[in-house]
Amino acid sequence: MSRGFNATFGTATTDRIVSANTTTPASLSIAIWAFRNGDGGDGFGAFCETASERVIFGNWAANDAFRFFRIWSGADGTWRAPRGTAGEWHHYCVTYAGTATTNNPIMYLDGVSQVVTQEGVDPSGTVDTTASAWWIGNRVADQSKCWDGLLSRFGLWSIVLTQDQVTNLAAGASPEIYPTGLIEHIETLGTTTPRSTVTTNPTVTGALGNANDAPTRSSFASPIGLGIFRT
Repeated sequence: MSRGFNATFGTATTDRIVSANTTTPASLSIAIWAFRNGDGGDGFGAFCETASERVIFGNWAANDAFRFFRIWSGADGTWRAPRGTAGEWHHYCVTYAGTATTNNPIMYLDGVSQVVTQEGVDPSGTVDTTASAWWIGNRVADQSKCWDGLLSRFGLWSIVLTQDQVTNLAAGASPEIYPTGLIEHIETLGTTTPRSTVTTNPTVTGALGNANDAPTRSSFASPIGLGIFRT
C-alpha cells in the first residue's frame, strides 16, 4: 500500500510523513518510488526534505525535472535531471559524495543514470550535516511543497550506492537488502500504517493509504544473484 499526498490521493496540502531519523550524512543515497499526479506545491512537490532545507529531493516542474539540493557552509549545490512521465510509477534515486565540493550527484530514473545539469557554481566550504528530521512528501518549514500523488518505500543510506544496487531497487527490491549504511527505511508495502524497519516508526499526517502501489518483485524478473525481496 502506497501513501497518497495532496487533495486527489491524500487529504490536504499539509500531508506528510515525518521520520524519527535525524541523521544528515555527508555522503548519502536516497531512493523512493513516486507516482506523480500533478506538480505539487509551487511546482516543487517534495519526495523528501530535511528541516531548514539542508537536503531537498523532489520535483522541479519548470525544468521538467527532478532536483537535488544540498546546503554547504559557503555556496550551496543544486542539480537536476529529467523526470518521469506523470500518471505512472517511477523509481527515483540520488547518490552523493559530500566529501569534495567538485563532486556531482548521480541521479537515477528507473535505475538508469541520467544526464545531470548543475545549477550555478560548485558548492563551497563544508557540507552541512546538522541533525534534522526527514519529511517525506512535503516541505518542513511551511508545508508549501506538498507532493501531488503517491509515494512508496523511502530508503536513506549514509553511503553511495552502486549502479547495481540502484538497478535492483528499481526492479522492486526492498531497501532492506542493502543494510550497510541504511539509516532509514519507511516501509509502506503490505502494511496499513507506514513503519520504519530501522528506527522508531514515523509520524503520519494525512497521507492516506492507497492500494495502487509501486512495482515489486512480482512485476519484474528477479535480478541475477538477488535473493531477498519484500512481496
